[in-house]
Amino acid sequence: MSSIKQVVKIMLLKFIYLKKYIYIKLSRSKKFFIFVSPNANRNVGDLAILEAEYNFINKYFSDYKIIEINNYDLDYGWNIEKLCRESDIITINGGGFLGTLWLGEELNVQKVIQAYKNRKIITFPQTIYYDNDQKSQAVCRGARNVYESNNNFIIHVRERESEQIGHELFPNTEIVLCPDIVLSLRMESTFEGNRHGICLCLRNDCEKTNDYLEDLMEVMDKTHMDFDISDMITKTRNLIVNRKKEIQKKVDEFAAHELVITDRLHAMVFCAISRTPCLVLVSKSYKVQGVYEWLKECDYIKLINGTENIENEIKDMISLKRDILEFNNSTLDAYYEKLEEKICNE
Repeated sequence: MSSIKQVVKIMLLKFIYLKKYIYIKLSRSKKFFIFVSPNANRNVGDLAILEAEYNFINKYFSDYKIIEINNYDLDYGWNIEKLCRESDIITINGGGFLGTLWLGEELNVQKVIQAYKNRKIITFPQTIYYDNDQKSQAVCRGARNVYESNNNFIIHVRERESEQIGHELFPNTEIVLCPDIVLSLRMESTFEGNRHGICLCLRNDCEKTNDYLEDLMEVMDKTHMDFDISDMITKTRNLIVNRKKEIQKKVDEFAAHELVITDRLHAMVFCAISRTPCLVLVSKSYKVQGVYEWLKECDYIKLINGTENIENEIKDMISLKRDILEFNNSTLDAYYEKLEEKICNE
């Protein structure tokens, strides 16, 4: 019975992707392709990346129709090169998946590049991360060969560490520094009540560095502070429709607290947007520290190396007055304008 269900599921998926393929093929509009991981809809940070990319495209390329493509489309045998006209734009979703940390996503990027060897392909701001072992070196060599097979592949990176690593590992590929695209969002918290307690929002995946939660629970127990435990994963369905709503809900959740303690990059960014004091703990990837550099002028966002002195850090951050907290991301607009130029230039 399970095998019959699997066959039916595959046939249904083939029908859905064929319908999508025909729609794109027949469309006469100029198209702006974004290659997106099918896993991107599970994480509110990834939803924010997509929302910010849509806003960017609608601002600078309002006459283009946005088309999301994922690796399932490729796996079902699309001849995607024939879908694109000369006037269409091809991009890869931003995030933190170039390298070995999320190897499946890296291989999907390579699949896109190989399918479009003769076309310009641009990534939205990414993190490049490779482990220091032989397997990772082999993956890097393979990535270099694929990247260099397309002279028009341009990688935008969101931290200086990735910029340096990109130049070292991929000397023949253009590497451009640009802030995380979520920092371009013009959003504010809609929460208007009194802030209360502490929100702990911590990783539980391959980017987890330390068991911060255990240490923080000891501190909460010792100091009798009220706290909630949260994460960045969503179970809401139909996120194409509800994406902005889910982002706003998470921003407001953080804003309802006096302080957020996190090791998640976009939890930090959401705190900046909602003017919520935030203590940021380092994670396995340097992306948190790197993106923090774009926010370090925000007095209410503070990067710390561990939980050793966290009781005093908590007291200092909670004492900040909400009405003097400011976040101004207009200073980053010049970088996004350069991103638009890179996409437009032949």
